[in-house]
Amino acid sequence: MMPKTTKLGRLAPIKSILFITIFLGIQQLGIAQIDELVNEIQDSEEGIREIAISIVKIVKIIAAVAVVVGGLSFLYLRSQDSDLAKKVGNIVLGIAVFFILLTLGENIGGF
Repeated sequence: MMPKTTKLGRLAPIKSILFITIFLGIQQLGIAQIDELVNEIQDSEEGIREIAISIVKIVKIIAAVAVVVGGLSFLYLRSQDSDLAKKVGNIVLGIAVFFILLTLGENIGGF
């Protein structure tokens, strides 16, 4: 004699299969979201790199202008033999060293 199957007995395998399918589907969606997040982070890193390059260029321009203006000021004040001429000369040397270090850092950084 064959055992009687009830409706409840037939639903158990369907529920198990449905649970496994939903569980695996949710994992795939989670993995897809993580991949999308990684792509967005990589895109933002490229944007940040471009911003950093722009900032370095702006600072180099400012340093170059400061060296030129300071040099002209030094040339004007040098003829007066004042203490201010020595201070301006030291400032120009400091800005020039900063400019050189900025250029060196840019070359090492690969910008």
